[in-house]
Amino acid sequence: MLRGSGPAKTHAERSISLGARAGRVVLDRYGRLLPLRGPGLVVLVPPADRMVRVDLRTITLTIPPQEAITRDNVPVRVNAVAYFKVVDPVRSVNEVENHAVATSQLAQTSLRSMLGRHDLDALLAERMQNATVTVFVRGTPRLS
Repeated sequence: MLRGSGPAKTHAERSISLGARAGRVVLDRYGRLLPLRGPGLVVLVPPADRMVRVDLRTITLTIPPQEAITRDNVPVRVNAVAYFKVVDPVRSVNEVENHAVATSQLAQTSLRSMLGRHDLDALLAERMQNATVTVFVRGTPRLS
């Protein structure tokens, strides 16, 4: 046993898991997707099942400061926060490697693109209108 790893789990302890109230559990058995499991008790087959917990609450994601050049060639540096919510847990696990990183990358790209389309005067005058930008990815709205 590795130091600090605690007592080893028995076979029975590894085969039962508890799904969170605000999330869902996506199960993959030998590469085949099983039906989505809701909150509560989830029974697993330890060597065969791969379990991924997906949080369905709204997630706050801090976007690192972005430097961009406005349409009138003025460099600006902007901080941002993105809020997103997973709508389809199965697609978020199967189609995207890491949905939080993908959302962050999309928000950064959208922010730089929006800054580059406006003059500095327009950005400062319309600060509150530009505060919320909705980005649609495959028909799923995500705020960034």
